[in-house]
Amino acid sequence: MLPGATLLLALAVSLPPPAPSPAGGTDPGGIEPRLTIRESLDSYVVSAATEAQLRARLKLDEDPGNHGRALTEGRFVVTRSIVQREGRCEVEDVTIELDIHTTLPEWTPGERVPARLRDTWDRFLAFITAHEERHRRHLLDAAFAMRDRIAAMPPKARCTQLEAALKLIVDSEDRKRRFADRMVDRRGTPGPPE
Repeated sequence: MLPGATLLLALAVSLPPPAPSPAGGTDPGGIEPRLTIRESLDSYVVSAATEAQLRARLKLDEDPGNHGRALTEGRFVVTRSIVQREGRCEVEDVTIELDIHTTLPEWTPGERVPARLRDTWDRFLAFITAHEERHRRHLLDAAFAMRDRIAAMPPKARCTQLEAALKLIVDSEDRKRRFADRMVDRRGTPGPPE
């Protein structure tokens, strides 16, 4: 990649609803959530000629928990259509959208950069890429769990109960995801290679 260039990769995946249950038909609620996942990858250029400059540009020495200013962010949007019929409230349609955006540093070593520093960078980039992949996986796991739990949700007597149940599913799966992310950031990842 050319210095100063930004890579933007967009991937959109629309996943089908869960398969019918073995007994025939869909799960108890009869809901067939659609899951759409869009992903993008971006990079920013790090300009450095020495290890000290590289560490300074990435702010590695300022914050021991900093993993090179890489970041994975996700945003969930859940839309639904709810109907009241025959004395019960059910979800007529659900769409779960997940946007995932990952940003990683990019460094192009100059000709005079020692091989040892190039090797250190390669190990470091592999480390932070794997770290960000864990965050991405947590987002995907949460989206699939939301889809599966909503598909299995039975109708409710009142629409307020159904709305509360949907909110609980989305909030609890996102809360689990945030907890898993905190664990990876706190203890689940060793420091960058030296």
